[in-house]
Amino acid sequence: MAITDRESAVAWLRAQWDQRVQIAFAARAALRTAPALGLADPEALDRLAIPALRATLISGVASTCPTPEVTAEIQETALSATAAAFSAVAPSASQAAALFNTSAAQAADSAPSASSAAFSAAHSAKDSATAAAAADTATTDTSDYSARYLDVDAARSAAYSAAYSACDADAEGLDAGEAGSKAKDVFRRTLWPAEARGHNPPGEPEGLYAAYQRLGAFFESDPDTWGFWHRWLEGMRNGQPMDWELQRQVALIGAEDDFKIWEDGPEAVAEEIALIEANWARSKAQINETLVLNDETLLYSAKTIPAPDPDRLKRHLNRVDDALDDILALGGSNGITESTVEYRIIKRLMAKYSDDPERAAFDLREVSRSIERQIDVGEYADDEPVRILQAASTSAVAAICDMAPEVADRLDIEVSEAAGTLGEDGVLVLEAAWQISAAMLDKNASETTREDEAEILRGEIIDAASDEDLDLTIQRAKAYRASVLRRQISRLGQQLNDWRKISKLAEHYDSDHSRAAGVVMRYGGVATVLAAAINQLARLLGLGV
Repeated sequence: MAITDRESAVAWLRAQWDQRVQIAFAARAALRTAPALGLADPEALDRLAIPALRATLISGVASTCPTPEVTAEIQETALSATAAAFSAVAPSASQAAALFNTSAAQAADSAPSASSAAFSAAHSAKDSATAAAAADTATTDTSDYSARYLDVDAARSAAYSAAYSACDADAEGLDAGEAGSKAKDVFRRTLWPAEARGHNPPGEPEGLYAAYQRLGAFFESDPDTWGFWHRWLEGMRNGQPMDWELQRQVALIGAEDDFKIWEDGPEAVAEEIALIEANWARSKAQINETLVLNDETLLYSAKTIPAPDPDRLKRHLNRVDDALDDILALGGSNGITESTVEYRIIKRLMAKYSDDPERAAFDLREVSRSIERQIDVGEYADDEPVRILQAASTSAVAAICDMAPEVADRLDIEVSEAAGTLGEDGVLVLEAAWQISAAMLDKNASETTREDEAEILRGEIIDAASDEDLDLTIQRAKAYRASVLRRQISRLGQQLNDWRKISKLAEHYDSDHSRAAGVVMRYGGVATVLAAAINQLARLLGLGV
């Protein structure tokens, strides 16, 4: 059944037995209407944006909830969100005509309607009948407000056609999807399919495209407050939704306190979201290390999580070290000497990281690959001592992956091609966070952080990849950068959580005698700085927060 107008949309919706499908359809329609928020004046937008965006996010989460328990939580949240959205809509609609001329009043009226679409979509979590009605309302609003400002009849007709064509594409995707996952799968489609797109790059009809440009400018005027919502909406538009568990946690903010935080303004909500994103990033950036706080000095030391079988790890590493020493005894006749990269990697591993299975696997895999490359280009002899060193390295990696499967899973993690870049503000945030962090670390942990900072901010290891004297591959450089980012996300995340839970940390480091006191005073709250830094690092890693 093709969806070409209101009647066919209603008919399709009524034929759906799965409420999640109906909610997903309504959420997608509300997302297409969301750009109309940008047509509000700044004062109204400041009031409308959070309730409307929250309600739309909740509708998406409600359609992807896998269990009755989670669905019940989301239903309660949806009722709170729809009430807030309704409260925000009412004054804007009534004030529009009084504040603006006819054209501006129409624009201001579109923003409440976008909020109303969000209201309907979120309320659809209540039951199937409500879901179908909400999808119908949001679909109609989408086509209506995509065309509202187009005076030419043909352009208006094209906008309606594009809106219903997009809804039809959603319906086709939902019909073809597998039971249990079809609601989630539809969000991987762009909001505006190719056949529904006009000449506008993002795909919206002209009126909505112009509105989204204004909404984007509003978001960018205060990225600390609106950055999450901007990234979330961009992801939804492009078929790249944020992690659904992350979205669920945002949807449930304030559930333990009747959702009152949502009434405290967008800045308060933004702070809570930043903490959620930071903890989510830490959960994804697994590392084979934990920080241990000394109760007396209040300094952290970094402790490697030991291998499940440390004796087995030690045996393999000793075989590698012995094989290297045997080669050195030959006086460099086969090409490997104390100046070659394999020697430096192995000796540094044995001196500093011999109890770290992840670092050992990472380094020894590179040793094996490097030896093969050097043999291929004729730099190293293809003789028995060299092959023994390569075999010992490869065997050690295999043993580590056998002992610790999680290491095997992390071994090939590299910096994503979608990873972000650092702007000037991002650099300042990271430098502030590392000053705070280093003040809480002992000497050894602080030294590692300084090395990581040099790699992240100045790319020293990446640059070395093109240095013939330090024959590191670009692949190893990307993998090394990923491991550095994960370590810093993990460390800062643990310090952030402890700062919020352990009162004596704040008492000590806020004092005049603390090494971090100046930084805390200069950059504001410690939790705020650490959370912002973690989210910067997560984007550099390409985690998508």
